Amino acid sequence: MIIGVVSLGVAVAYLAGLFSFKVKSRWCPRCGEWTFPDAEPHASPQAEPLDGVRTA
Repeated sequence: MIIGVVSLGVAVAYLAGLFSFKVKSRWCPRCGEWTFPDAEPHASPQAEPLDGVRTA
């Protein structure tokens, strides 16, 4: 019983650490900007092309 509780606690802590690292690595600690351009939340595959011409 105690081993199960300890194992569950370790698993939850491990996953929380992974999540917090992934979230922190998205933003620049100095300016708060995205660290890579593909991660913009408003970007979508259906976005208008930059030149304004649709090909499909």
